[in-house]
Amino acid sequence: SLDDAPLGGEISQELLKILVCPEDKGPLELVDGGKFLLNPRNGYKYPIRNGIPVMLIEEGKKHRDTNVAANGAGERTKVADS
Repeated sequence: SLDDAPLGGEISQELLKILVCPEDKGPLELVDGGKFLLNPRNGYKYPIRNGIPVMLIEEGKKHRDTNVAANGAGERTKVADS
C-alpha cells in the first residue's frame, strides 16, 4: 500500500510548481529533505511517497506541523508562487 511506501523520491520540478494545498489552494514548500510538501499557512504536511505526492487533506492534517502554523517559522524551500 502507499502508506507503507518510503517517504521521498524523485518528483519533477514542473509538478512541484503547479501543486497547491487542497485545503486553501495556496502554494506549498518542499521540506524535510524532499519528504513532505508543507503549507506554511496551516502547517499541513503532505507526504511524498515513492515520488508521488499524497495530496489528501487527511494526510496533511495527520502530519501537521503545529509550530509552523502557529508562527510561520521554520526552514523551508519555496517551490511555488501564488
